[in-house]
Amino acid sequence: MQAPQQSELDLDPAKMTLDDLSAAPERVAELSSESARSMLTRGLVAVAVLKARVGTEDAEPDLNSGDRLVDRTYVARCLDMSEDWVYDHANELPFTIHQGRQLKFSLQGLQRYIRDRQGR
Repeated sequence: MQAPQQSELDLDPAKMTLDDLSAAPERVAELSSESARSMLTRGLVAVAVLKARVGTEDAEPDLNSGDRLVDRTYVARCLDMSEDWVYDHANELPFTIHQGRQLKFSLQGLQRYIRDRQGR
């Protein structure tokens, strides 16, 4: 028995990848709800991690720890949440740093937070 060719695998919605969906977005209708949710989660995690990576050039350095501090605008973009949500939940986020009356956020902590939630 021969192994299936790539074109045969592409026809099976259960084996569809984010790359396949990017190349043919009309195929989204072929996905089950569960597969679509799973693919959406993986895609959102990838977006958040990539946003965190791309934005590191603009972050402020914290010279004491080698970490960089970012503001709530940056965190909101990475988490795909509003700035108000970040502000309202700052005390619950483990990477929040209070600097007097200002809120800053550890970039390394943010990246760890995103990584830890990738499997959820």
